[in-house]
Amino acid sequence: MGIQPISRKMKNLKCYAAIHMPFEAVLVALGTMTTWYGGTFPILPLVGSSVLVCCGNCCCTSKGGKGAAVTYLTMNCVAFLGSIWDYIALNHVKKHCDDIGDWVQVDEYCNYVDAASAFAIICFIMRIIGIFMASCSVCCLSPEKEPETITEAPVADVMESK
Repeated sequence: MGIQPISRKMKNLKCYAAIHMPFEAVLVALGTMTTWYGGTFPILPLVGSSVLVCCGNCCCTSKGGKGAAVTYLTMNCVAFLGSIWDYIALNHVKKHCDDIGDWVQVDEYCNYVDAASAFAIICFIMRIIGIFMASCSVCCLSPEKEPETITEAPVADVMESK
């Protein structure tokens, strides 16, 4: 069981994950600056993207990299649900920013909230695309294109002595 060749879908997913990573990294920073828990969920797709891009050539390549793609898919699904919560929380904070007024210190903080809201929407869309691409990479391989199949172990014949 050596390193398997990676399919075209998997190569496209790795390229997309490399593009996706910087957006999640910015959202981790902005989410942490605006709300103490806002940087939690963006860490998950960042880890999933890192596994897919960095480790996809070494440790997770059995079955053409499906292990790395499943990790990316799982992390993005959890973060997708968390991004709904993050966006609701950022909108709640934004309402308070609108109510407070034009204080200089608060206005600077509210600019970060606006930027975090914009990145939350961008990352939400990128997570949807990532989930779709990873699902296609993992589930859409036909059986004849499957790089590795599991077979039954041979049964040993036992000789009886008389």
